[in-house]
Amino acid sequence: MEATLRRIADPLFRVAAVTPSMVRLYVVNDPEPNAFVAGGQNIFLNTGLLTGLDNVDELRAVIAHELGHITGGHLVRRVQALGGARGIAAIGMLGAAAAVAGGVPEASVAIAVGAGQAAQRSLLAYTRGEEAAADQAGLRYLAAAGGDPKAVLDVLRRFARQETLTGRFADPYAQSHPLWNERIAMLEEGVAALPAGPGPSADDDYWHARLVAKLDGFLDTPARTLRRFPASDDSDAAAMGRAIAWHRQPDAGRAREALDALIAERPDDAYLLDLEAQFLLEAGGAGRSRWRRASRCCSVASAGRRRC
Repeated sequence: MEATLRRIADPLFRVAAVTPSMVRLYVVNDPEPNAFVAGGQNIFLNTGLLTGLDNVDELRAVIAHELGHITGGHLVRRVQALGGARGIAAIGMLGAAAAVAGGVPEASVAIAVGAGQAAQRSLLAYTRGEEAAADQAGLRYLAAAGGDPKAVLDVLRRFARQETLTGRFADPYAQSHPLWNERIAMLEEGVAALPAGPGPSADDDYWHARLVAKLDGFLDTPARTLRRFPASDDSDAAAMGRAIAWHRQPDAGRAREALDALIAERPDDAYLLDLEAQFLLEAGGAGRSRWRRASRCCSVASAGRRRC
């Protein structure tokens, strides 16, 4: 999964003139479809986001947006904005204290509450501006990396539909992000002006499908995984998803049969050999693993003599 995420994200980092090795990608085991930047050049991607998006370009659109926060220096500026908001709140507290001292205690409560709300709305207005800027930067990075700019709108519309389905409608001035329809409207003209681009390669699609299948297999229930990847789907990703689901049921025979078929097609795929070793280890049969073969493959690959 880590190698696949690097494969998908690194072209974005390069077009943004950011050294790929300087940005760390983390997967968070959280079903909420979300992504965020924290602690410097660190991008966090929830598992619910990774499994909920349709294709490579949609995932690149999300990563490009988070990259826009990094290149825009938003984390540092947010600290400064937070300091300004605290200043507003502090002035309000001084005003409240003065009201108490002046013999008008009832006014002190109104002043304190009003100052707190003003501080909060000042900070939220700032973060909404950051989000809009990251949207624009992300769109540029996605297009420059050869992705389809329309993927940005597809992602935003997906989130907008989810919010509508959950019935969450909020005060636009009390949000940290612009409302979905506002974000879509601000991007539509820019998307229309950009070429579609070649999109992801067949290899990108292949590894992305395997990433999603592995997450689905280990995080969802085996029954739902098997429904998602029926026997009629003969792709490697679907076969992996079924193998993991059978392993977790547990049905060691069917899991091993499915994985053996994959390894027969890709005998030097160290990730499949690693998965086989995991199955055997968890089933108490690690001694029968072809793990030594995978270890030799990886060590040779690291020496640059053979691709694993």
